[in-house]
Amino acid sequence: MKKFSQSKNFLNGFTLIELLVVMAVIGIMAGTILIVSKDGVNRARDARRISEAFQIINALKLYSVAYGIYPVSTDADDPDCLIHGIQWDRGNELDPADEFLKVLETDKFLTPTPKERYIKSGECTTRYAKVVNPCDGQCLGSYGIFYAACEGDQCPVNERPACCAGSTWAEGSGDEDKSDIIVFLKDD
Repeated sequence: MKKFSQSKNFLNGFTLIELLVVMAVIGIMAGTILIVSKDGVNRARDARRISEAFQIINALKLYSVAYGIYPVSTDADDPDCLIHGIQWDRGNELDPADEFLKVLETDKFLTPTPKERYIKSGECTTRYAKVVNPCDGQCLGSYGIFYAACEGDQCPVNERPACCAGSTWAEGSGDEDKSDIIVFLKDD
């Protein structure tokens, strides 16, 4: 019978340095995955937000076809949504009683009503206003204006009408930036 002998290789394990290197590599990989996944989550929310924004815009257009005019703003007392001197209706869960979306939902132009879920308390990131002569009076006429903010840079750019150039509403100026959707719907 052979006597079991312990070989030198059997007794050797990982050194402390080797273990630390492996742990550092795993930590770097985990950190990278977390950063990439957070960016992916923001992009996914923006993709959903953009899709829902265009559903709302199409519903507003259907409303205009049915009634010959875009809906009026209904919120007159929301201090969190006073921008450019205009009182906007916000379309999120923060103020369900004043949502401009309810008109579209009631008249069956929008089903189900999208809700902005990923916003900080008090923000007005999805909003609508009926405005006469917007863009500091440079755009003449009556407009239904829809606005939605994005978390990243996935939103469309240069969507403001030419009449807004040089105003505080211009792309990249004032409260607006490249991370938003703003659509001007002119009443006929």
